[in-house]
Amino acid sequence: MTHLAKLKFSDKQRSQVKMTVEERLRHKLIGRLKEQKELAEADLNGVPLVKTRHKMIKDKETGETKRVQVPRLMRRWWWQDETDAVLLELRYGNKPIAVVDNKSTIEVGAMDKLPKVIDMVIEAVSAGELDKVLKAALGERRVKLRQVS
Repeated sequence: MTHLAKLKFSDKQRSQVKMTVEERLRHKLIGRLKEQKELAEADLNGVPLVKTRHKMIKDKETGETKRVQVPRLMRRWWWQDETDAVLLELRYGNKPIAVVDNKSTIEVGAMDKLPKVIDMVIEAVSAGELDKVLKAALGERRVKLRQVS
């Protein structure tokens, strides 16, 4: 008996998960916020956080293309002002998101509160509280991309 004869085959197809625009925007922002939380926790622990990505590089001598890992730039969405208070700015792409009354910055206070604040923002995004703001940011980004091309 062959190996394939032992298997049970089916004609079922994989169903594709279709996300709405809002779900896709939430998913993207939550992913970035989780990275910011990892970065904040690493800063609090005094450990550098290095994320990597894959890049195709062509060897000049042999002409062969190789896939290598390179460190990914991790920009912090927070900073400290003159009074050492931590401020967190929400971003979509590389632009700040104006959440409330054209304000995009959250006053955190001390650095050790930052991961908790990021968790609260993640909960707000999951609940759909920023859907209108995210759709507006997406619309602005699409307009700018059309102007460039």
